[in-house]
Amino acid sequence: MRKLAALSLFGALACLATAQDVNAFKNATFSDLNVSQNGLTFTVTTGAHPMVDADQGSAGPAAINVITGFWILSDSGVLYATGSNFGNYQFHNNTGTGSTFGYQTQQRYGQLKNQSKSFTFKDITGPIAAYGFMVNAQGTPAHVRMNAVPEPATLAAIGVACAMLRRRKKA
Repeated sequence: MRKLAALSLFGALACLATAQDVNAFKNATFSDLNVSQNGLTFTVTTGAHPMVDADQGSAGPAAINVITGFWILSDSGVLYATGSNFGNYQFHNNTGTGSTFGYQTQQRYGQLKNQSKSFTFKDITGPIAAYGFMVNAQGTPAHVRMNAVPEPATLAAIGVACAMLRRRKKA
């Protein structure tokens, strides 16, 4: 009976660990962690000392022990993405307040320091506002987010549009 109760509690906690909507992710600042995008593939790279500060200064930054999830986030709910399970990672598509799409694994299979992990989506429609992570920082699991930086092609398109508008105004 105790085993059943313990398994039920573990199952309930595991359900709570997956992000239900964009509001589950706390704003944070990061160091020694980078996200790069190439088309539909996002690569998360950790350096020798990845840190996260989810309290925005009150407790100070914490060392990231392992990253067990990566998501693309939208605050407006207009983002849609598809993907497939790969290796020990399962694809999650949660739509609620905003939208979250991404991958999660168990802690023992997560990304450690000095590693890169690539996450490829089959399709992405809509703007990405932020990247979300499930991290274990100094023994404490947390959903945290970093603002997305547009990929170079998007920045180039914005630059061309601005140049065209300037030229149009002069004419």
